[in-house]
Amino acid sequence: MNGKYKAFILETSEDFVEWCGVKSGEKNPLLPVEETIHLNKLYIDFCDDYHDYGKTGNIKLSRMKFHKFVKAYAKYTTGNDVEEGKDVTGRWYMIKL
Repeated sequence: MNGKYKAFILETSEDFVEWCGVKSGEKNPLLPVEETIHLNKLYIDFCDDYHDYGKTGNIKLSRMKFHKFVKAYAKYTTGNDVEEGKDVTGRWYMIKL
């Protein structure tokens, strides 16, 4: 395990790293590059997959903190920051190459 990987886990969580597919090498299809990603949908999907997280779980994970996780993922995988904005559906990010 290299230092960059360890830092990514410390910045997020082991469950998030697993959900992203970084641990297995099988990238989560909900995290495409160069496409708009609506964060509310991602947050709900993550909390559905990992019931310990979210407002009702044992591990409180706010949407704001989850957004930081997604930004950390983008930085870890591409080395770039995300492009972000808002539309009628809500807040979105785009992972840039």
